[in-house]
Amino acid sequence: MQSTEILRRLLASLAYRTRHAVNETPVGFDEFEAGMETRTPLEVLNHINGILALTRDLYLGKKPTPSEDLSWMEAVEKFHQRLRQLDKVFVESAPPDDDTVLRIVHGPLCDAFTHVGQLLALRRLFGAPVTPANYFRAEIENGSLDRNQPVPV
Repeated sequence: MQSTEILRRLLASLAYRTRHAVNETPVGFDEFEAGMETRTPLEVLNHINGILALTRDLYLGKKPTPSEDLSWMEAVEKFHQRLRQLDKVFVESAPPDDDTVLRIVHGPLCDAFTHVGQLLALRRLFGAPVTPANYFRAEIENGSLDRNQPVPV
């Protein structure tokens, strides 16, 4: 399997997992403060968006561009937009050398997955946990990056 297809599967997996963290969030969740200087869910989501922009720039060999702070709904939409942009870059650009691909995986993409885990933990702390999912059995397809992901199994 080519590195491009693996990177695309990681993006689709990120979209799938993030769906559970951000869809149907209760009122007030975006500004929830868990304490001890923990980021709010909105700050986490805006950070994930910055990570995705950084990933695109690193892949293209460009200087990183700063990311903006958005409202919750804007940040959710921006998240899916950034995934689509990055997927397009993966499809249309020549893949970088293997070392760069591996650095993108173990750097920004793993970081983004970690922050999705934070969002899920914050939902539980907020009193609105998500239904557990079996990610091995999940219907995840490359290019499936929108909000309307399949319901978890």
